[in-house]
Amino acid sequence: MGHSLSRCAFKPGLWKARSRTPVGALGIAAGLLASFGAASASAQTGANYLMVSDGAASKVHFYRVPDMKLTGTLSGVTLASPDDPAGNPLHAGVIVLPDGRLIVNDEGQQRTLAIKLDGQGAPHIVQSVASTLGGEAPWSAVDPSFRYYAVSSNGGGTTGPAPAPGSFQTGTEFLNLIDLKTFKNTRLEIPMRNVGEDLTPLFGGKPLTLFAGVGGGEMRHYPVARLLAGNATPTGSSPMGPNSHGGFSSPKTNKVGITTGPQPPRLGSGTTAIPNPANLGMDVFDIRCSAVCALSSPFTVPWNANRLTLSKGNRVRMLVPGTEVLTPLNVDLTPGIATDWQNVRLDAHFTNLENNRAFRTTVGTGASSRGFPVSATFAVEPVIRPRAAGASDELKIIDLRPSSPGYRKAVRTIKLEQMSKGPVAGVAPTFPDYERRFAAITPNGRYAFVSRGGDGIVDMVTMATGKVTEVKVPTSLSGGGHIDAFQIGARPWDLSGR
Repeated sequence: MGHSLSRCAFKPGLWKARSRTPVGALGIAAGLLASFGAASASAQTGANYLMVSDGAASKVHFYRVPDMKLTGTLSGVTLASPDDPAGNPLHAGVIVLPDGRLIVNDEGQQRTLAIKLDGQGAPHIVQSVASTLGGEAPWSAVDPSFRYYAVSSNGGGTTGPAPAPGSFQTGTEFLNLIDLKTFKNTRLEIPMRNVGEDLTPLFGGKPLTLFAGVGGGEMRHYPVARLLAGNATPTGSSPMGPNSHGGFSSPKTNKVGITTGPQPPRLGSGTTAIPNPANLGMDVFDIRCSAVCALSSPFTVPWNANRLTLSKGNRVRMLVPGTEVLTPLNVDLTPGIATDWQNVRLDAHFTNLENNRAFRTTVGTGASSRGFPVSATFAVEPVIRPRAAGASDELKIIDLRPSSPGYRKAVRTIKLEQMSKGPVAGVAPTFPDYERRFAAITPNGRYAFVSRGGDGIVDMVTMATGKVTEVKVPTSLSGGGHIDAFQIGARPWDLSGR
């Protein structure tokens, strides 16, 4: 696939030749405060910031956008999984509340934190509570009123006895249910049907209910009031497909959903005889409530669409205005994904939650990481290409504006300087032998960011012009780090951690 993509979604003349402006990494280190009362007034409503977490260094840096001034650094905070060699990336992601608090999980110290920026943009830990996260906090979610936050553990529960032949593996994981007003954590141990899958929490319905994917093809229904009382007995359950990896909740359509499909090596390559079994797709449920809430049987929206087939989606993202989701799909077109990674096709899959219809388009080829951070106008996906003299990595721009002629398609490619330790052709692009990249975009879609793992650099892309600005970070970002762009006071449309 070539790289000259249509510019139809952008105003003529706005895309200029790339320039690089170094930004100094000077800033202040913010102390850890027990409460925000010791800090000055909160950051101004409407201001945009970039959070850059370096789990390997146990530091979290904050930059004001767009001048990219380093406004503060939290030290001794590991927003990453301890079982990752670099302490990266942050799997459960970040929840940014309308009141300006960032809810994150410090897996190094097994705690959940609320971080807030003061009037100068300096970060302060304003609330902290012990959480059982295990080796990694896999998934997090917030309820539509932003009162309750749930985060699950991975490997944090009790391992059950060996299963009988032909039955599901058993075990448990912890659900941490945190009241965001009091910051009290109600920890409950949840039986899993398959120890190899994640506990995936999703909120919805009235009375407020937590719907939890527990592996083994089961989604359970837990009234939040009962969970807060320490009662982890579900009021019901619904069937779902196998091997989930990320879900969503949509108050606008009163639905929740979860990705399903076979695990490697059965994801399907270009030579597979059955590219997409009937149970491979996005399972979408209607929420039905009376005295208690329950889910309908799932409607499975297949990953196959627009004559594009193969692969399984994961890490679904909710789009504005809450009626459609976007899911990345990586498709191996050759027999060996490890050594032919540069030929892996990167697709974008859209599910319309009002009619359960799908649209799928190809974005590019290469390696990607946690693709498609989304804004109100555009989504972005970082694409790593084989390191070579004169070569470039790429940032793909996907248009999310329904009125645009480029809607749901990749409309622009931004060339990025390659990582000094980027992967090469014909060799598996695995860390720590080779570095990784992660991306973010401001909620208004004006600025996108891509980390340059190992080089201590974040590339800022001004979307209106295509200008690339190098932002030097005080730490190396080994493993790619985790970056998140946010706006103070904005009301999030995605209720799952990203």
